[in-house]
Amino acid sequence: MITEISADRWLSLVNASTSFAKLEPWKWMADNQVFGFQDPKTKEKGYCCVMGLHGNFKALAIYPGKQGWLSYHYLNSDQAPEDPFEVVMAQRCLMIVFQTVEDTDPQDMALLRHVKLQLDGLSLVPAFRSYMPGYMPWAPNDSEFEWMELGIAQALEVASEVSAAPQLFPPAGYNEEGEMLIRQQGDDGLWVDAWLKPEPTMELSPIQVHADQEVIEAALKLTQGEGIWLLEEFYLPDAVEEQGPKPFFPRALLFFDMETYHFRGISLLQPTQWPSAIANTLLAYFQELGQRPSRVVISNKHNLVFFKKVFADFEIPVLLEEGADMKEELKDALIKMLREQASQGS
Repeated sequence: MITEISADRWLSLVNASTSFAKLEPWKWMADNQVFGFQDPKTKEKGYCCVMGLHGNFKALAIYPGKQGWLSYHYLNSDQAPEDPFEVVMAQRCLMIVFQTVEDTDPQDMALLRHVKLQLDGLSLVPAFRSYMPGYMPWAPNDSEFEWMELGIAQALEVASEVSAAPQLFPPAGYNEEGEMLIRQQGDDGLWVDAWLKPEPTMELSPIQVHADQEVIEAALKLTQGEGIWLLEEFYLPDAVEEQGPKPFFPRALLFFDMETYHFRGISLLQPTQWPSAIANTLLAYFQELGQRPSRVVISNKHNLVFFKKVFADFEIPVLLEEGADMKEELKDALIKMLREQASQGS
């Protein structure tokens, strides 16, 4: 966990984080009491919540920019995954987690010793993680570190204010006008409270799969068969470590023929390929089989929105059948198949 960021900057962040832990703001702040701050340089907003009021997991979560805010909304919607692993995979946030020394990962303890943190008298110590969809939780890079520096400083101010006057902070984070407490730096360099509208959620509508015109034309040249295919997607639990700066979890995209009970196509995509490579992957399925399916069944509303446009471009009707959810069975079958293949190849 020791990174290229200087020891002095790490020590400053660690000290601010231990001050936050000593304050114990999770005793009076709930995780739905979201507040924010604005980056003085980029003017982007970061959104924070304090975790720990209703459980043992104590942390400050920082959701950076529009992507982070969309992640927060998705994970607090009725479309959020129930599987804890899928929840982790869907997050775009920066987390400062507080644990006892005994429960802290050895690599995190190595960082604390590297910056010469005095552990005497500390009941909780911090650990720092970057969560990006599809990736192993990892140490923050330089830009993420800056988000953490800003976030912990402003979280200390807000937590102290709420402790002194809890009645001034709305129970759900928003006032009657739908505004949120967002800390801003004035022209004089001082930080002040401002009640502002957060990023409008209408502008943060879920992303959809798009296909280039040549991909659409190639798909439409194929005849439409009689099959009804179930589409499922999920992350695999075995991380890949050979490529890129940090390990990632492949995302499976597959079709399952609901009449013959056979896989019609399986692809494992990297985070950088999702969603940009999906349309071409679908086209490759169709071309390999020489046809387009007559219909595609999708088992959840989130994926219906995500895939609806590309299948409309391919002129393939899409049906939502939540009772057709076979994700866990298909995931188990795929994992078993891949592990058998890996054992045979070794």
